[in-house]
Amino acid sequence: MTVTDEQFSTTVQDWLDRIEERLITAAVSESPFVSEAAGHVIAAGGKRFRPALVVTAAHCIDEPFDEIRVIGEAANLRSPEAN
Repeated sequence: MTVTDEQFSTTVQDWLDRIEERLITAAVSESPFVSEAAGHVIAAGGKRFRPALVVTAAHCIDEPFDEIRVIGEAANLRSPEAN
């Protein structure tokens, strides 16, 4: 299947939008302070390179979007010590 640049860009952006929604959902906490702090981190635009890399690679090899795997790899919400 031949994919145009526009189709590729649209598909990757759709996947990144889904990841963005998951990041926002994951940032919600019972503590308003934690939710607000997490919201600032997400709004700052960090944590986007790995998601973009993962979804681009998945698209290039026709791998279907697997929310659990992509979110686990891309959201990268675990602590730095876990790396």
